[in-house]
Amino acid sequence: SAGDANTPAGSDSQQRENTSSPDGEGTLGKYAVKFTGYTLAKDYQGQNAVIISFDFTNNDEEATSAMVALNIDAYQDGIELESAILTDAPEGYDSESEMKNIKQGATLNCQKAFVLSNASSPVEVEAEELFSFSSDKVVCTYAIAD
Repeated sequence: SAGDANTPAGSDSQQRENTSSPDGEGTLGKYAVKFTGYTLAKDYQGQNAVIISFDFTNNDEEATSAMVALNIDAYQDGIELESAILTDAPEGYDSESEMKNIKQGATLNCQKAFVLSNASSPVEVEAEELFSFSSDKVVCTYAIAD
């Protein structure tokens, strides 16, 4: 019947709510995410920024981009950070990586930049599937002050 998605399965592992992967790696629907590191930078106004790098794997039949498939947010002290615009970006930063479509089975390392609220608090990043009723998240925390 239509609605089987909500019926309990024999396995508990598929039915856990609020599944978060604190190790910075996990599967979100038909996509896989792995946070791979960060780089400190300055945005176009000279403010401190952080560039978060992550591997995006598309396991869907349709080609898609990380920007369409995922929502990536960053927080400091529990407050969401604004996206950063970098003019003098460090080597390896590709602001358009998130927008590149990739086919089924392909993985692309993407970057997303955020303006830091301060230079000492850890940055917590979260990835979740954009169009999904699931509350699954992949989470990673970077201690930027080290």
